[in-house]
Amino acid sequence: RLDVSRNEIPLRVSRDVIKSAAKSGTDLWMMKTELANKEEITASCSNELQMEEMWTPREAGGYSCHHLVRPNIRVTPERFLPKVMCACGPGHFGADTNCSACPEDTFNDQMDQSEC
Repeated sequence: RLDVSRNEIPLRVSRDVIKSAAKSGTDLWMMKTELANKEEITASCSNELQMEEMWTPREAGGYSCHHLVRPNIRVTPERFLPKVMCACGPGHFGADTNCSACPEDTFNDQMDQSEC
């Protein structure tokens, strides 16, 4: 197991580490870890980082996130790849984890809306 959870500064993770963990089934734990190289990982590891279809609402913030399909790769979506894994929920507007409640007398009933 490689556990790099709870880093206090953004962590640069090699795409090869993610690909290797996905292929071998080795546990790769990155909970509460922010990636320093989000764009690189998004571009090169989409097969390894497949997400569940279901959205999981967060307790605060008005957004929901997808979890990864692979049980051996564990992340906190809103810190790992928020632009890819999270979106504002119904009754909120914005982008990824930057969500605000809809103003009074407005509403949206869809995920990932930029306005109400």
